[in-house]
Amino acid sequence: GVEACQALKANPNLDLIVLDRIMPIIDGLEFMNVLRHMPGLNTIPVIMQTAAAAAEQTIEGLESGALHYLHKPYTREIFLAHVHAALRVSRQYDRLMDNGTHFYMRNVFEALFMFRELYEAESIIDGIAYACPSIKSLRIGLTELMRNAIEHGRMGIKFKKKRETLRNGTYLEELKKRSGSALEVPATLHFQRTTEEIIITIADPGPGFDWVPFLHFDAARATEPNGRGIAIANKFGFDSIEYIAPGNKVICRIKNQKSESVDMPALAAALYPDLADKLV
Repeated sequence: GVEACQALKANPNLDLIVLDRIMPIIDGLEFMNVLRHMPGLNTIPVIMQTAAAAAEQTIEGLESGALHYLHKPYTREIFLAHVHAALRVSRQYDRLMDNGTHFYMRNVFEALFMFRELYEAESIIDGIAYACPSIKSLRIGLTELMRNAIEHGRMGIKFKKKRETLRNGTYLEELKKRSGSALEVPATLHFQRTTEEIIITIADPGPGFDWVPFLHFDAARATEPNGRGIAIANKFGFDSIEYIAPGNKVICRIKNQKSESVDMPALAAALYPDLADKLV
């Protein structure tokens, strides 16, 4: 763990980190706490691999900020599927952080957006994020929920189908194929600013789904390349999210006074105050 921290400081231009949970001196969970104090590095996606496969250990790994949690032993195909999924998320977050300046959104108090494709959602996210006080964490939450509205709500891609295409490398082909036959009715995002909070409502034309199992990190899905987006949004993207039956509408709330420096690893590390004395 100590060597990993030193290597990271010496070579900060990384796209992905793969580490063991069990390491000498500084283990994987403690490393995640250290990572959050490294400016410019604390948004690098992390895949944590381990033989510690108990449900509570899996949840700890995910809630520490690791994007994926792999149980040993695993196949090369499983590993590559997780790597590709993590890099895809990383590239999208980087693009969103680097794109445009929509300062006009600072003065918008209510707006309704429609979107059908991922590129349209990304453009909306750029504008909405600048309207809100917690830019980095909000981008993460919006990306996950709007992607779900498109993939599941408009295109009808179910959990198992997405897992299959991510594993065999045909995910982008599947999106392109389904784009032509997706529901014509667009998904929508309603933005509303009050004096105390910002309320974002995302709705899609799909039949809905059972959202309850996806609100929190689940050990049963820890080794899958997908299925954690809603939990990420719930834990790190907003102050609260509330799904409305049958599951094709979600209301997200974020307080106006939230700090702009908040990011996902920092929020995750707050779950482990007992490790504070071990931070480097």
